[in-house]
Amino acid sequence: MTTEQINYEAVLADLKARRDALNDAIAGIERILGLAPSPNGTTAGQATHDLQTIPSDAFFGLSIPDALKKCLGMLKRKQSVKILCDALGRGGLNSTAKNFYATVYSALVRMEKAGDIVKIDTKWGLPDWYPGMRKDRTRRKAAVVVDEQAATPDSPPAAETAASKEEAGPSMRARARDVLAKASKPLRAHEIAQQLASEGQPVEIRSLQAALAAMVKHNQIGRVSAGKYSAV
Repeated sequence: MTTEQINYEAVLADLKARRDALNDAIAGIERILGLAPSPNGTTAGQATHDLQTIPSDAFFGLSIPDALKKCLGMLKRKQSVKILCDALGRGGLNSTAKNFYATVYSALVRMEKAGDIVKIDTKWGLPDWYPGMRKDRTRRKAAVVVDEQAATPDSPPAAETAASKEEAGPSMRARARDVLAKASKPLRAHEIAQQLASEGQPVEIRSLQAALAAMVKHNQIGRVSAGKYSAV
């Protein structure tokens, strides 16, 4: 009794051909009935036809994000990562990535966060095709900004804060220098802070220590021993 060897490659090719024919038939009936395309979206036959329309140098010299936007504009419908990878390769995009699929997917995720791409189920498209999704994204971003502003209503702008620190720094240094100039002996940081407080000019000890260290570095005061400072 002999066992015939099955040519699985031929079987697979035949099944794929039948599947593509069925998908095309389903898409045709859906168009006749005015129905939206099935969740599977682009059929294998449609994808193959779309890829054949891409010139071999369409994406030459472009970055992956720019190539993806141009590619979707040429294909004119949402696509899977697999189809986009095939399209970029066919269009002459040069890449040295070891895992091109992962590289393209990461680029799509970043572009989605930036608002350059939208994700629909497992496929990707251009924002202009889905204006409703773009408006919703804008509303969500605006809500986040409002929430952040409400959470810190009394926080001064960054520029004002920086300016205040810049003004406070030299003033604190000048006052500390005056205290050291009047002192009859070297003083520690907490002794300088106590003297300033007695004169109605309290300071935060850590800020004062930082100011004293900066003044020593610029030879504006001296450090006679660990933690003790004197005028120069």
